[in-house]
Amino acid sequence: MFDEKKHDQLLANQSDHQFDFTVKPKKHPERDLDIACVSPHDFRVLTSAREKRIWMERFYQAYRGALNPLTASVFDDTNRYLVLNVGGSDVGFLHLSQPKGDFATATHTTDTWMATDGLVKTKFRNNGYHRMLIQHAIQHHDCKAVSLLEDRFLENRNYYTSLGLKHPFSLGTTLLRVFDDELFAKIMARLGHEITKCEFSHEDDISAGWKEHVSRVG
Repeated sequence: MFDEKKHDQLLANQSDHQFDFTVKPKKHPERDLDIACVSPHDFRVLTSAREKRIWMERFYQAYRGALNPLTASVFDDTNRYLVLNVGGSDVGFLHLSQPKGDFATATHTTDTWMATDGLVKTKFRNNGYHRMLIQHAIQHHDCKAVSLLEDRFLENRNYYTSLGLKHPFSLGTTLLRVFDDELFAKIMARLGHEITKCEFSHEDDISAGWKEHVSRVG
């Protein structure tokens, strides 16, 4: 159960938080929900701060790995929360954020969104809902990037590439931002003369040239 008092106490002792999109799917039998009936009307943008907090609490409980404390900034207007409802049940959510700081300068846009966190409830997994959430964000919310761990991207490169998210940019740590063609072209147009692009060919090929310029878009 979501403990609002406990969460408020957590927010009172915040430090900077950097999200990644790395909830590991678990193996469960296929469920009997009819995913063919999913339409844009089955997605909604959360407006309630309480609902946003509840979903982020679920994400934190399910996440396998270290996370920094939540900050109040993830609930401001530069963040958006999408929820997918199928057959009367909320099955999962996707957290989007807008470019900030040097990253916003490099992309030269304030209309672009990036997927940073996502979660599908355990009993609804393996039905394609995670993919549906990302596709909906791309088609209806101008989502052009995803933030995730480097090893997670390498393990699922074909999955993200099939969604149009093809261009990984190292943040100098284990965290990547992966751009679509349009956003990548904008970044290269502004910074291309300073960045040497390297393609991923294996796990060690994480573009040293990009890492040197991470401060410009990170």
